[in-house]
Amino acid sequence: AVSIWENEQRHIWEYDLIRDIYAQLTFEHSCNFLPCWVPTDARKLAFSKRIGGEYNHQLFQVNANDVDKVEPIVPLRTNRDRFVHSISPDGKYMAYSENGVEAPGLFILGVGDDGQPGEPVLFIDSKYSAWAAKFHPSNGRYIAYASNITGESEIYVKKFVWGNFDEGWVRKVSSEGGK
Repeated sequence: AVSIWENEQRHIWEYDLIRDIYAQLTFEHSCNFLPCWVPTDARKLAFSKRIGGEYNHQLFQVNANDVDKVEPIVPLRTNRDRFVHSISPDGKYMAYSENGVEAPGLFILGVGDDGQPGEPVLFIDSKYSAWAAKFHPSNGRYIAYASNITGESEIYVKKFVWGNFDEGWVRKVSSEGGK
């Protein structure tokens, strides 16, 4: 999936590599970006969507087989930006960043066996900016992310243990800056 800017709007499109064609997945007048496929459901896509003013990007999902049904993933809140970054290989967790008036940081959203999202949990302390969180692609046991904890952008890897984010370790893997 890709996000394409056109006529002052940004929409999500699915690109078929074999047939070399695009199929549009979002249509409403909005800014839709950061598409992220759900690994366990090849037709489901999470993305960020601006629904109002400057600080109002929210998390949405769409099924590529039913593009008329775009739904929020978590309850909408104003005066904050939420940006989806990645989904764990087993499809049970989504990493996203949240910025705004209160409690910015990297969050993990667990998805229950019924497919419904639970309550978001803060993964990276909000004292510093953190963004671009990516689950390890094969096992999801580690999350790489960018942060400015040292005063400049660096790349870190943190062990992911659901329910106990204080457990495990954090390692800086870049030197002299990273993005």
